[in-house]
Amino acid sequence: MQINQIYQLLNDTAQQCFGSQAVAALDIKDLVALRDTVFSAGSDLFLNTLVDRIGKTVLRTLDFTATFPKFLMEEYEYGCILQKINVDVMPAQEAQYANLGTLGFQPEVHMYKVDKPRVFQDFFHNGVNAWEIDVTIPDTLYKSAFDSAQAMAAFINGIFDTMSTSMNIQLENDTRIALLGFIGEKVNASNGVVDLLNLYNTVAATPITTAAEAMVSKEFLQFAGMTIRNYISYMKKPSVLYNMASRIRATRRENMHILMLTEFVSAYSAYYSSEVYWNELIKLPYYQEVEYWQGTGATAPSFADCSSIDIKIPSDGTAVQQGGIIAVLMDREAVGTGIFDRFSAADRSNRLRFTNYTEGATIQSFADTSENGVIFIVVDQTP
Repeated sequence: MQINQIYQLLNDTAQQCFGSQAVAALDIKDLVALRDTVFSAGSDLFLNTLVDRIGKTVLRTLDFTATFPKFLMEEYEYGCILQKINVDVMPAQEAQYANLGTLGFQPEVHMYKVDKPRVFQDFFHNGVNAWEIDVTIPDTLYKSAFDSAQAMAAFINGIFDTMSTSMNIQLENDTRIALLGFIGEKVNASNGVVDLLNLYNTVAATPITTAAEAMVSKEFLQFAGMTIRNYISYMKKPSVLYNMASRIRATRRENMHILMLTEFVSAYSAYYSSEVYWNELIKLPYYQEVEYWQGTGATAPSFADCSSIDIKIPSDGTAVQQGGIIAVLMDREAVGTGIFDRFSAADRSNRLRFTNYTEGATIQSFADTSENGVIFIVVDQTP
């Protein structure tokens, strides 16, 4: 098992999220696990002889109901490989009994006929990332700054609270990296990317040429909301259109991540917040409003920065820049993180009279482009 040290990337991601740095390229190649149908298993990192094992298996069948889904966080203690087994849709075949009266018909002996199901096996075996957060607490050197043991204890508790908060921020950033990888792969492949302003201009009496104008246009916002709602319905039906592996997939809306950029949500709800469908949408279990995809920019949050990604994609390191992303629809199995190990430790130095405290994590992130996903963008149009 290869483990990536990603502390610097997490720190860079945090600075972009905090607004301390402008949105800049993040190289996430090999940091997010993508599909492999065959691979060579690695070995443990200590003896280098024990073969890596599958730690989790997901059995995928078609998510579909004939009458017409927060990021997956799965923890597995042993193994280091996520396996997905996909059972494909089975085709209809000729009804033998209907031909019984046909002259010369020779029926198959059904008990000797073998129809194997079509099964795909995918492995996610890389994208294992690790980092730790460390702090030193001296026994006595803080005493001169406080007038009581209780006051110093409250200060030290504040340090530990901040340490825990810092770990949670980095866990969120690791998940954000997985999402960026999924979006980047889809954009690079031009798969499931919907240019809303381009679609609007094909039907609008008065075309709009800039994203800035579109985001304050009542008519465009109504069209954008309608189109997104349509795709939520489209993705409920079995289709190969919304994934990069030409798999027959269907995703019910209660099993769909519905991620919407704050600027779009605010603009849309200013006009249409009373809509019954909108109110139902935001109550779905995997609906989430996203303030930004990668960062806010270094001056003040803007649509240009909050709606943009700038990464090197996990598959091959290709640079992908895309602005104007206002929404992402995807199956809840498309992006996730599995926590292999989260630990706390303390190392005591009696001679130097201090204790080093550590919180660390080892996590696998995956982006499965064989699952359904649609990216909605609003970008300037060429007149």
